[in-house]
Amino acid sequence: DMSRGLGDVYKRQIVSLEVTSEFGCSQSEIRTIEVLPSPEAMFEYDALCAGEVVQFTDLSVPASGTTITEWAWNLGGNFSGDQNPTATFDPGTYIIELTVSASNQCIGTLQQNIQIGSPLQVEFTVEQPCIQNTSILVDHTIAAVDEIVSRSWQVDGEIVASDSATSYTFENTGPQLVSLEITTDNGCVYSAEQLIDVQAAPEATFTITPESGSAPLEVIMENTTESSIGQRWSVDGAFIGEESPINYVFTKEGFFMITMETIDPSGCVGISTQEVRVGEARMDLAANNLRIDGRDVLVELENRGNVPVSSVPLVMIAENGETPIIIATNLSPGAIE
Repeated sequence: DMSRGLGDVYKRQIVSLEVTSEFGCSQSEIRTIEVLPSPEAMFEYDALCAGEVVQFTDLSVPASGTTITEWAWNLGGNFSGDQNPTATFDPGTYIIELTVSASNQCIGTLQQNIQIGSPLQVEFTVEQPCIQNTSILVDHTIAAVDEIVSRSWQVDGEIVASDSATSYTFENTGPQLVSLEITTDNGCVYSAEQLIDVQAAPEATFTITPESGSAPLEVIMENTTESSIGQRWSVDGAFIGEESPINYVFTKEGFFMITMETIDPSGCVGISTQEVRVGEARMDLAANNLRIDGRDVLVELENRGNVPVSSVPLVMIAENGETPIIIATNLSPGAIE
């Protein structure tokens, strides 16, 4: 009789009962039982974060022809009869149980364990915050229970990376806001920010003595950068040492690039590069653009050789005879003065 509103009959079963007394008398009865379907209890929840409200949502499915009439929640020891209750938890493991009752008086139950981790303390460092340098942003946050699933690095409100450690090049000096937002497996979001004072890179300078000559050529390189606390030297990309001054011998002819990286007290790095010419000594000096300006004679000197020139002897030929002139200068190879 489906008019009772109990839903479809899942199946019918024959149940028999036989009773025997102490005197050996017995009697039995046989009945046909209608087995009714139970509702399927289901639920979901949002972010499981310590100290924050967790929303539980009923997703239970009633049997055909029935409706769910009651909800009984056990939220880790807190009980509720609402369909979609909320609860707040401290860190720990909890049993969540939902029992639903249907209009056919059948029930369905679902039980799940949830784990609430301790709130994360977001910690990070910004290494070498200097312009013209590659700065390193490193996340040091420790997640013991609720694992980290995503990160978002921001510099002055702009998202720049999503890795646990990433590189970034600052374009301007001065205070810049660096923030890190972390999302965990439970859906919790934590963040921290730091105001970073970005420094200018040091202006690297150094001297090479001599700058050219024939092989083998021994040169002395010295760091002349202000406020430098250290340096690294390389020749054509190959590391040669960290001292200053430092000696180096070129045994082959050619053009070689000397690079010095210097570091200042704030950890910023400056880079400077100079060229050394190694070959048979060759003097080649050109005098160009000779012109007279009143009582002065002006001339442009170009060192086309591979050795420096410290003085230039010239002979001026005029109607009244020859006049020797010595021009004192310090003209490096390739220089024009």
